[in-house]
Formats: sequence, C-alpha cells, structure tokens
Amino acid sequence: HGLLMYADHFQLPACIGRKSPCSFSAIYFRPTFHYHTFHHFRPTLKQRFVALRKALLIKRFLRIPQLKELYCLDPLVIKYIRERFPTQAKISHLADSFHMRPGSSERAAELHTQLGIETGRTIIALIGVLDVRKGALQLLQAVQHLKPEFGRNLCILLIGYTPEEDRCATESLAQQTNGVSGVQVILQNQYIEATEVQHYYALADVILTTYQNHMGSSSALIRAALAKKPVLSSNFGLMGELVRTRQLGRVVDSTSPRAIAAGIEQILTSDLATLIDETECEKLVEENSEQQLARDLARLTHYLPSQSLASRVTIEP
Repeated sequence: HGLLMYADHFQLPACIGRKSPCSFSAIYFRPTFHYHTFHHFRPTLKQRFVALRKALLIKRFLRIPQLKELYCLDPLVIKYIRERFPTQAKISHLADSFHMRPGSSERAAELHTQLGIETGRTIIALIGVLDVRKGALQLLQAVQHLKPEFGRNLCILLIGYTPEEDRCATESLAQQTNGVSGVQVILQNQYIEATEVQHYYALADVILTTYQNHMGSSSALIRAALAKKPVLSSNFGLMGELVRTRQLGRVVDSTSPRAIAAGIEQILTSDLATLIDETECEKLVEENSEQQLARDLARLTHYLPSQSLASRVTIEP
C-alpha cells in the first residue's frame, strides 16, 4: 500500500498513466471547488475555471479502483466530496499538526524587552515567511490609513525570514511607516527556530493572517488557537471561512490596505477576549494534535495484507 504525500500533483498522472501496482491512499492539500459555498467568497472568472478544472480532475481521480482513502487537510470539503463525487474510497480529514508546545509567558516577556516593544502598546503580529503571499506590504500600507488615536497604542510586529526578492521592498516600507500615525513597526528579518515560534504567539495580542488569496488553511490559525489569541484574517477561501464560523477573530479584505486598517481599528476598540470562542479554539487544537495525526495515519495499516508487518506493529499515539 502506498501513500501519495501530495495528491494535487499526482491526480492527472494517476488518471491517464499506468495502473498502480498496489492500492494507495493520498493527501489532498488544495481543493477550491467548494469555495463558492463560503459566505465571503466572490470568485473571479479565472477562479471559477480553476475550481471547475479541479472538480473534474478529482471526480476522475476518485474513480481509480486502487485508491482506498483520500485524506483532506480542509475539514470543510469532506462532506462536499462525499455528497457530489461517487467513489468507493474513504474521504477523511487529516490533522494539520506540528510540534505543539504552549508558549512561555517568561520567554514572551524576554522577547518583549529584546525587541524593544514600547510599554502599553497592543501587539499585532505577522509571523512566518514574510513573502508577498503573506501580505506584509498591504499590512504596512495600511498604517497610513490608521487614525493617530489608534496608532499611538499599537505595535506592528513582523517576525520571520523575508525572501531575497521581497526583502528590499519590505524593509524599505517598514522603515518608512515606523512612526507614521504613532505606530511602532518592528521587522525582525530572520529565521525563527521551531521551538521558539510559539513564544511569539504568546507575546502577541492579535495574530495576523492577512494573506493574499491564500488557498487552504494555515498552521497560524492553529497556533493562535493554541495561544488563545484572536486573529485578524483574510476573508478569502477556507481560512476566512474557518475564522468566521469557528469564531477565531475577525476577517477583512486583505488585498485592501484601507480594509486592513479598518479591521485593526475595530479590534483595538474591542475587548479581545470577546473576539474568540475559547471552546472552539480548544477543539481546533485537538482536531489537529499530534495524537490525532497519529490516529489518522494509523488507518493506513488497515489496507496492508493481514500477514504483513502491520499485523505485528502496535501504534500508540
């Protein structure tokens, strides 16, 4: 039995190429054909075409007899596929997990001092690889639209490695906007060790996921839920729908700097504790825990011959 780690790239070859010599399962990362059912989604003509192409391809892929299980990282596409695409394969959610360890308040306090964050400021943070897809430029452009009474109490924190091709524009704009409307802008352009990442989530008051037309979800939502911090997110696609329906924060049109500024002002005038449902945060973390991922992957042993190694192995999540 085989596992296709990234089924998105293998669907067409599997459909028109040689027959698989064994049964297999597959992980499907980026379905978008169900986005039209989401509240905020208004597809362009190109997005409609891409969705149709993906729907036709997955429909054919699901008819392959050797396919036993399709794992989907998108929890909202499971029901959609089951209801619309005939298949003998099992359709299941796969936990989007990582090394989950809560951030330390002590380490967060150290980072507050090291970064030079001024006392009394609300910290909103964009954490991760700061390329153009993450919306760092739109975020920095939003600063000029903030009213001074909001900016004086705000720190915008950009943490993570910036690719070479985006570095000049990001660093230049960060320098230009630092101090505009009273906002403190801090850009830390460096790779953050995995063991340190969650401490930055503990440091921040609000997490930004203002990505640009992002397909799929993001571990940032799970990390924010683990830290029980609200997010200000793009309203596009799956990520926007998860934030809205699971009450993880607020959504905005992240392609518009004015809309981002309005979203920041709305958050700054709100009680942050009321922006999230902590029960939903806990559920999201549990659904994507390391233990749940182990249980999901353990199902692969069901498709192995009874006399194989699987019959002599015990998997303990």
